[in-house]
Amino acid sequence: LLFGFSPLVLSGLSSGWLTMYIAVPPLIVACLDELFIRQRRRPVAVGAVLGGLVVIQFFISTEVLAITAVTVSIGVVVIAAYAALRSPHDLRRRARHAGPGAAIALLVAVPLLAYPVWFALAGPAHLSGRVWPGVPPGYFGTRFSSFLQLDSTAEATVQMRRFGAYEGTAFHQAEYVGLGLLAVVIIGTVTWRRDRRLWLFGSVGAISVTLCLTSLTQVNHFWVPWRVLGHVPVIQNILPIRFVAMTFLCVGVMLALIVDHVHGSVLQLGERASGRSSEPPATSRPRRWSHRKLLLARSGAAVAGLAVSLIALVPIASTYAGNLPLTMQPVVLPQWFASVAPNLAPGQVILTYPPVFGGI
Repeated sequence: LLFGFSPLVLSGLSSGWLTMYIAVPPLIVACLDELFIRQRRRPVAVGAVLGGLVVIQFFISTEVLAITAVTVSIGVVVIAAYAALRSPHDLRRRARHAGPGAAIALLVAVPLLAYPVWFALAGPAHLSGRVWPGVPPGYFGTRFSSFLQLDSTAEATVQMRRFGAYEGTAFHQAEYVGLGLLAVVIIGTVTWRRDRRLWLFGSVGAISVTLCLTSLTQVNHFWVPWRVLGHVPVIQNILPIRFVAMTFLCVGVMLALIVDHVHGSVLQLGERASGRSSEPPATSRPRRWSHRKLLLARSGAAVAGLAVSLIALVPIASTYAGNLPLTMQPVVLPQWFASVAPNLAPGQVILTYPPVFGGI
């Protein structure tokens, strides 16, 4: 839900980028989690689903697929490096399970995407080089401060006010995370530091933040990855700001894990206070515990989890005030397209004014 209703998605909707943020990446990550970590289901079936999701994402948005591939590669490297140092035997065991699934994913995705990828990169009238001529690589990015504070002068905010598809709507910058969510993930990671999943998604999320940073020296006066990625073919055409999709995906997983930890810890404390314990009694005589106290413990655990969620999400949700609900404007087809256009000779190129996409 945090990914699907993040500032990134809502700001994209207000600009008409409907295909950019359909929630396929979370499903891809779920398949990888099952294939490499949980390993409860048949790897062949999981691999087939994973390959199908890759194909679907290619036809929805190749840019998002490239962003997901870069981020997933980082996550796999982090997991493999950690496992190689801490438990090489476990790494080999898991690799034997995941190998067939990964092979099936390739067998599904490669044949189905071979021609479409060729058509996009080398086919007739294909785009070569950079698709945003005149714009320096890594231009449409952000800076660290924009993740924590609203900036009405941010490039994305200015563009949405100018070209937004919804009258009167000007969502804040897509990368706004807020202090509440940042505090929750940091404190939660420190508190439950033995949960390696928090460290995994925290490290990948931190790297995705650096990938959102613009390479312009007048904005970020330090080295950023896009000073290298801006020269890598295909990857150079990604808009850096869109890596924030992976940031929200990572912090969404972290928030869910932390809320679950809070709920479980409070429930455990409540059960102990009510006289109920998961440990077997020392004697054969059963322990008596109050049903009412147990209900209070469960209610307290639910309230604690809700409270943590509100601390994380209210600062983000409050910035939507005045912009919801989205008020759509009807699109009326000009009479010329209905009466004249169908009778034109084939092969003509029509230039409309104003342009369909007002940002160019």
